[in-house]
Amino acid sequence: MMKIIAYSTLAVGFALVLTGCTTTPVGPHVEVLPAQGKPFETFMEDEQTCRSYAQNSIVRSRYEPASHSFAGATAGALSGGQASTASGGSAGLAAGSMLGVETSPNSSEDAQQRYDIAYAKCMYAKGNQIPGSSQPLQ
Repeated sequence: MMKIIAYSTLAVGFALVLTGCTTTPVGPHVEVLPAQGKPFETFMEDEQTCRSYAQNSIVRSRYEPASHSFAGATAGALSGGQASTASGGSAGLAAGSMLGVETSPNSSEDAQQRYDIAYAKCMYAKGNQIPGSSQPLQ
């Protein structure tokens, strides 16, 4: 049982290291202009609110790959029995890590895209203008 806990702890640590390799956006890559007649101070308040909203929208799934790796390692270790706890845990960790990386919405590019979409939607909802966007945001 101690081996299972040790391998599970190792799996979580490894998964968190892998998760930490992604880059969190520090700001939008979307141009937004204040609505005509909107005071600049109000626009800046909108901008801070929408940056926070966009950041919160991507934080929710930041540790998803780690949970996949942990679940895979734990399942592998538990299903392997005492004799093959190490190999079961290793196989589970590998499978869980691949699943986590494969399905992770946290690649730097994807995180930035999701951040930009959330930011633009928020700013648009507050009445600001997004140059060049004639189509509704998805």
